[in-house]
Parts: sequence; C-alpha cells; structure tokens
Amino acid sequence: MPSAVQPVELRTVLSRWDQASRAERERILRSFIEKNQCKTGPELEHGFKNGASLFLTRLCAHMKTSVASRSSVGLTFQAISIFISSASGTRFLNEFIDVGGLSVIVEILRDELANELDRLRALQLLSALINCGSKYRQLLLCEPLNTIPAVCCLVQSSQSEPVQELSRIVLTNLG
Repeated sequence: MPSAVQPVELRTVLSRWDQASRAERERILRSFIEKNQCKTGPELEHGFKNGASLFLTRLCAHMKTSVASRSSVGLTFQAISIFISSASGTRFLNEFIDVGGLSVIVEILRDELANELDRLRALQLLSALINCGSKYRQLLLCEPLNTIPAVCCLVQSSQSEPVQELSRIVLTNLG
C-alpha cells in the first residue's frame, strides 16, 4: 500500500481490503504499519486523500469480527494504534471509541484463551488511549468497562513478562 494514496488508489486499496483473504489482509496491515508509523493525523488523512476514516472503519470492523471468530488481532491493534496515537488524531480516537473499540480491548484482556501477543497489543493500545489525556483515562475507569480488574488479572495470571510489566504500567497510569 503506497504511503501517498491517490483518490482512485484509495478506492482500489479499500476494495482490495474488502475482497482480501485473511493472509492478504495481514500483508496489507503489515505494509500499513511499516509505512505509517509516527505519522500525524493530517499526514494520515493526506496519505488517504481524506479517506483515512474509511480505512479505520474497516480496521475496527475487522477487529470485532476477528475477536468474535477467535482470530489473532495483534496486527489490527497495531494499525489502529497508529491512528489513535497520531498527533492531531483525536477524531480517529473518537471514532474508535464510538464503534465500541474499548469494549473489544477489555474483552481481549479478560479472555483466558487469548494469546499473549494479542493481550500485549491490547495493552499497548490501552496505553496509547491513556496517553491521550484525562478525558480518555476517565472513560477507561468507568464502571461498565471494568478495565482495572481486567488488567489486574493479567498482572497475576499472564505467563508473559512483557504483558505483566505493561499491565503494571497501565495500572499506574490509570491512577
């Protein structure tokens, strides 16, 4: 996927995503992650000719269907992180929250059958959300999500040292 997508190419990229197999989607995600790390929100929008939200929407839908079918979501979380942690990417963050992204993260953290890499990527995404400001930190502390118990459980039950360490950091940053 080119980093500077032309309008016609945007349709091509989105169509390719829509028709892709799981393996092809992984290639698209890897390419996106490689080419778009550390970009700002406006740079992402420019690269997609103001269609970045269309790609983010597809990523969020893919995230939800992957979790429902018990497929790995690590790459999808990484790609979504690029959007929500981008400078001036508040709109992307709000779109992610509006589609229920927080619930999916917490679901992965609670799922005893989730693989450790998916849990690590979920924690990284959660950490990126926490770093977006107190408004989002407070959202994570709301009762229906039960974020803190889910993360506490990981500190105790995870077999992965990186997951345990990031869980501790997330808990500390949540307050």
